[in-house]
Amino acid sequence: MDNKSSDTEQKICGRCGTCCIKGGPSLHLEDKELVQTGKIPLSKLVTLRKGEMASDNVSGGIKPLGAELIKIKGRGGSWACRFFDPGAKGCTIYENRPVECAAMQCWDTTGIAAIYDKDRITRKDLIGTVEGLWELVEDHEERCSWDEINRLAEEAVGNDDPRMTKIMEMINYDHSLRNVIVEKGMDKGMLEFLLGRPLASAVESLGMTIVKDGERYRLMKKETEQETCSCGKCSPDGK
Repeated sequence: MDNKSSDTEQKICGRCGTCCIKGGPSLHLEDKELVQTGKIPLSKLVTLRKGEMASDNVSGGIKPLGAELIKIKGRGGSWACRFFDPGAKGCTIYENRPVECAAMQCWDTTGIAAIYDKDRITRKDLIGTVEGLWELVEDHEERCSWDEINRLAEEAVGNDDPRMTKIMEMINYDHSLRNVIVEKGMDKGMLEFLLGRPLASAVESLGMTIVKDGERYRLMKKETEQETCSCGKCSPDGK
């Protein structure tokens, strides 16, 4: 991304909404008060966990995160900021917008680049003192570590590799834990903040997908999936 535009380009926001549509901001320690006072509810946030594959909006490309970050959730199946009003092409929380939004100038990204990876807020900053809740987050992080998932995925040789089974066990645990939390009365909207994105969908970033194999589900690498014959007589393995 170019840090500065030419003199012939705009110097003020044209309210096109492009930056908001590309994705909501990550939060920083300076934004803590916005969350604590409910101006930005926890249920509107998603945690991208350490090791998870994510797009870097400043340097470009997709890479594993070196540390967790918390973002405003997207909407409509996209990463478009949920506080962006596409009709009015404006921010519905403009007076209480996060620091990244305040620093963002599409014609000169020097400001946003300077703070982008600095002082990012974490779940511990927000709920580290909530007894029971933080222990739940830590346990999930230990059992469903993205660093471990990445290692297993890289070392796995073929879909029948025990490492693939181990990743599937993590996915099943993650899914079951989310169901239990909701059954105990927690708002479902809190789950992506507490536990990050569901592993079942997030592993797609590693080129994997979950397929039904008889009465069970299996994790498979997309590039090794076999085509299924369309004759209607063959079994899933083509025989």
